[in-house]
Amino acid sequence: MFIALGAVVAALLTMNPIAIPTAAATMPTVRFAAAAGPSITLTGQPAWSTLGDDVAFRLRLRADTTQGLEVHAIVYGAVLSRIAFERTLNGERLGRDVTAHSTPVDALPVVGADRLFTLGLQDPAGPFDANRLRLPIPGSGTAGVFPVKLELRESSSGRVLDDFVTDIVAVRRHAPGEVPSEPLQVGWVWNIAAPPPPPALTTAPNPELAQAIAPRGRLGRLATSLDSIGDLPVTIVANPATIDALRAGTSANPRAGVVLDAIRGASKAALVLSGPYPTLDGPSLIRDRLASAFDTAMTTGRATLESGLSVAADHTIAPTQPLDDPTLNELRLREGTTRLVLDPAALAPADGPDQFTPARPFRLDTASGSFEAMEVNAIASDLLTRAGPDALRAQQLLASLAVIALEQPNRTRGVVINTPLLWNVSPARTDAVSAGLRDHPLLEGATLSDLFRIQPATVKNKPYVRTLAPNSAGPAPVSARAFATANRNVDALASMIGAGEPIIGQLRNQLLLSLASRVPGTGASVSSARLSLVNGTVGAVTSQISTSSSRSVTLTSRRASVPLSIENRSGRPVKVRVTLASQKLDFPNGSDQIVDLPSGNTTIQFDVEARASGTFPVLVTVSSADGRLDLQRARYTVRSSGVSGVGLVLTIGAGLFLAAWWLTHWRRSRRAPTPALAT
Repeated sequence: MFIALGAVVAALLTMNPIAIPTAAATMPTVRFAAAAGPSITLTGQPAWSTLGDDVAFRLRLRADTTQGLEVHAIVYGAVLSRIAFERTLNGERLGRDVTAHSTPVDALPVVGADRLFTLGLQDPAGPFDANRLRLPIPGSGTAGVFPVKLELRESSSGRVLDDFVTDIVAVRRHAPGEVPSEPLQVGWVWNIAAPPPPPALTTAPNPELAQAIAPRGRLGRLATSLDSIGDLPVTIVANPATIDALRAGTSANPRAGVVLDAIRGASKAALVLSGPYPTLDGPSLIRDRLASAFDTAMTTGRATLESGLSVAADHTIAPTQPLDDPTLNELRLREGTTRLVLDPAALAPADGPDQFTPARPFRLDTASGSFEAMEVNAIASDLLTRAGPDALRAQQLLASLAVIALEQPNRTRGVVINTPLLWNVSPARTDAVSAGLRDHPLLEGATLSDLFRIQPATVKNKPYVRTLAPNSAGPAPVSARAFATANRNVDALASMIGAGEPIIGQLRNQLLLSLASRVPGTGASVSSARLSLVNGTVGAVTSQISTSSSRSVTLTSRRASVPLSIENRSGRPVKVRVTLASQKLDFPNGSDQIVDLPSGNTTIQFDVEARASGTFPVLVTVSSADGRLDLQRARYTVRSSGVSGVGLVLTIGAGLFLAAWWLTHWRRSRRAPTPALAT
């Protein structure tokens, strides 16, 4: 029930949230270390309070001396709309004050480095107490959200030295048998991601990742926060490439295992959404003819999450990401996505302002069909990360949600709180929000699946329909041609050395990371370096496979074998395809062979049959086993001195014909009479 920044404070407030030691008034003046100026900061308060309870504010005070100072509270009337609430966040338009209360600083109980300032609330059904504040709940409602300005000021002059505005969420005590209002379902999305490592084929730990997973690092603090949410329903959007990096780094850095275990533990009770392997911009990839690469990134991403976290990742809900109609069509066809979570900026303006906060699923119409969608609540999401004291921002976030809950208290509704892609989490703030959501009379935690079970929004008994705003996607980080070339090279190498070789996995990882965008360590220059690394690594193996560029072979008979020597200097066994082509040779056993090459020289034989005698060329091609990448081409010269069977028959037939003709001619010439000589 209480938002506090330490377990000791929570225990103190829970055990005795109302009583204040009577000796507090006699406590001596406390002197603080000199600071830039006197200040007052909230470090803890109840997420909600029942009328009749005491509201204890834990305050961190900074001043040269507490003598002559007081804490002054001004309580304002309940806010009735989200717009009115948003204005109070910066202390603007607080409305009419309903009561005020002051206490000298020296009279406030000390808890550690803080002071406790208490406001007692009057129970409307109880006896009147002049020392308690009467907070008027609007209408016949069950609760109200009341802005409170807390000031540190001089007692004598009333001069304000510092102040802030928080909120009291006051709840009416339920009568026996009274049905409480329908709580607002809060779908909290936890993004877990890290920038990709620099282009390199190494198993050495990434220094940037090592820094992030340290206890005080960004991912280290996120892991601490995950450990504290317990059974609170949340939705986890973990970047698959980050999960891969954590798994790979576990042996070298135990902290990687600690962070990974925290994510796995939270995933057991949470909804885990599928996503692309690296963070990417789908519209830019699909527009630049990289749709197949986008599909591969999505498929690989889901497989990585499910194997790395040992959970089933939901691929029917797409988290916030760049979207347009072609991308949605791809997600629907390839991933089965039918539900979307959208940032407000991704939506075209609605036809008219909504009286209430968007808090139900709606229909999104696109060229590829209709989707169910939920809009992220921008104010609550901003308060989760906005600069300021953690306890104050947490209470403002919970109060903003309470305002939404009270808009339509008898209707099931829900909102989405989203976090930044590279969330710089504050465990104190997330712990306060998590604690505030538990057992809250107006709020309850939920997964995105829970939110999509809420009855969709309607307008005049018709579905509430929105459309996407135009997407101005920039260029993809790689060209389709460059990516296809590198992908072909990796496939070719895999056919030569085996798809299960670790180097193949590393190369495919670099291929997918070349598609990355939206986070530091990505962009066209980095992606180009990754593809160059891939092509260079493949070339380092394929360039070590060679055969003679030219050679002469003499065939002494119609049928013979042509020898071919291939040298493998790569230092590992490889498999290649060798193909021969000639217009004057037939290949009885086929013109190509798949050959296993150990290190060193290997000689293979091709059976051939000459169609004619003479000299003619033979083209020799050595390629990858899949035939997609030529390693070397050679031109052999074949001299055939043997005569084919057909040629022999023709030659003999021609000789016999000539012999018969000559014999016939000779006989005729002998029988013919000798003509008489002329006289």
